[in-house]
Amino acid sequence: MSDRRNQQVLPRIGADVDGTLVIIIVGTVFLVTTYIAQAIWGPNMNMSHWFRRSQPKRRRRGD
Repeated sequence: MSDRRNQQVLPRIGADVDGTLVIIIVGTVFLVTTYIAQAIWGPNMNMSHWFRRSQPKRRRRGD
């Protein structure tokens, strides 16, 4: 149904399945890397440090 539109939006990927696969792979790798990093360095240090750098005084939800 939406094959034509997806091919027009993503011409270099060519197929809708390929684009979805790439997104899924990248997302999975990112999640796994984040999970391993938290397991190694500790969830507190990793998360609060990263959140503090990206948004300094916006919201403090788990602190």
